[in-house]
Amino acid sequence: MPRGLFVGLTVLDVLYRLEGEPRPNTKNVVRESALLAGGPSANAAVAFAALGGDARLATAIGSHPTGALIRADLEGHGVSVDDRIPGHEGRPAVASVLVSPNGDRLAASTAAHGLPQPGPDLEFGPPDVVLIDGHLPALQERAAERARATGVPVVIDCGSWKPSFERLLPLVDVAICGENFVPPGAAGAEDAFAYLRGLGVPRRVITRGSRSILVDGEAEVSVEPVEAVDTLGAGDVFHGAFCFYWAQGVTDFRERLRLAAKVAGVSCRSFGTRGWIGEL
Repeated sequence: MPRGLFVGLTVLDVLYRLEGEPRPNTKNVVRESALLAGGPSANAAVAFAALGGDARLATAIGSHPTGALIRADLEGHGVSVDDRIPGHEGRPAVASVLVSPNGDRLAASTAAHGLPQPGPDLEFGPPDVVLIDGHLPALQERAAERARATGVPVVIDCGSWKPSFERLLPLVDVAICGENFVPPGAAGAEDAFAYLRGLGVPRRVITRGSRSILVDGEAEVSVEPVEAVDTLGAGDVFHGAFCFYWAQGVTDFRERLRLAAKVAGVSCRSFGTRGWIGEL
């Protein structure tokens, strides 16, 4: 069974699917709602487990009562949770997400603000792949260094720019970035790729939602069109699926991207970040 270590942010997602387009200063009717664990590394770990992998998540949750909801959801979907701040009594990270009828979303998140940063004392047996997301940098730096020392590939989720990336990017094998990844001084995909090359990242990718995937130095990878109900977490699912297929032994880089894009497309066909699992 493929083994994946996911190190990074977990939040409590409060999700609402609206009846119509959101309007300010009014009450908006909700068609569906959900309360789920979220965050880039957490959702990627769930995707990895859903595809048949052994997923471990090293993260920061704490002992607040709402943390039990997070752990129950993750463990119920096959993820082994390693909480690195078990004595923290404050609330875990929280995000509120509004999903419009066409699948677009508006999210507000605390991210890791207010959470104590776990120290770099992470120990783990050798996984087949490691994913980090930039939110818990000391812990992620330790994980990436240990993985590199043992020949384990490291993938980084660069959804948007974070100062921690300057320390983390030189430690990774693949950077999968979103369109919102804009390093200082960059003005587009070519600038972002140049920045990643300058930090020595071997493989560099930019995903663009329903549009083709950009691969630095290679032809674009096409993405199959889907009728989206909710795009929340699709990028996270992509990262988890990419890691799974790598750990499973898919050697062709572009094929890993294609397979991951197909799984991410399935995740867009239902509301929330879990309904898609039943369609696999």
